[in-house]
Amino acid sequence: YHAEHIANIPSRSAAIQILEKEGIIVTVFFMDTKNITDEKAIKNIAKEAVRQINRIKPDILLPFDDAASRYVVMPYFKDNAIPVVFNGVNWDAKQYGYPYKNATGQVEIEMVSDLASTMKKYSSGDKIAMLAGDTETDRESVNFYRKILGIDFSETVFVNNFNSWKRSFLKLQAGNDMLFIRNTAGIQGWNQTDAEGFVHKNIKKMTGSLFAHLEGISVINYAKDDKESGEYSAQTAIKILRGNKVSDIPITQTKRAEIILNMKLAKKLNIIFPMELIEQAKFAGE
Repeated sequence: YHAEHIANIPSRSAAIQILEKEGIIVTVFFMDTKNITDEKAIKNIAKEAVRQINRIKPDILLPFDDAASRYVVMPYFKDNAIPVVFNGVNWDAKQYGYPYKNATGQVEIEMVSDLASTMKKYSSGDKIAMLAGDTETDRESVNFYRKILGIDFSETVFVNNFNSWKRSFLKLQAGNDMLFIRNTAGIQGWNQTDAEGFVHKNIKKMTGSLFAHLEGISVINYAKDDKESGEYSAQTAIKILRGNKVSDIPITQTKRAEIILNMKLAKKLNIIFPMELIEQAKFAGE
């Protein structure tokens, strides 16, 4: 995505750290597809990525997240001579035609069912709404929730700026029992500190998320470990560079997550968590 993308930073950093320790030279290309949503512009960015790859002639290609697989790997490097290790593909690698002869990787699986089940235990009803940035990944994820997990939200709202997000936060709370805040990527003008103050002032219903950087606005967070995908890509790349065949390495899924409880927001909603949950969790908002 882009250099400041919050979830991408630990993933990318973990990969680079492991690779550079092995003396491997790493070149990073940012597609910026969380900020650029025009299809023609994205395809032009993909063509530039391909030009850079062909210029550098790398020994291995590590596409991070869906856009890299969709716009670069699938149209230009499928069954190519360059080995590929993808990560961050949401839910189903088959949407990009994986596996290829030259590709393996890790599919990103979110613990949204577990999160929703836990949220319902501390809510007065079953109506759960969803609020997210208006990005391709967020829209596709909601479709996967429905198709794969059978989760249908009572309301689904995608926004592209911070003011719209705040208005939607208030409105969705008024008409629902819970609010799932999927992500804030792609929201123009987003300010994390202001968002945390706004939520603490206005929260009236249970909120939940799947991203550690949103622990300040979610009462319960089943956060994916963003380092996992970067570590996987780097370690798998090293195996391939040492002679392991790509075809012998099966596609896998993410497994690591942590429960984060925001005790400040929970206190405002008069929620008392049981010791069983507390013993599994990390804490935010204390």
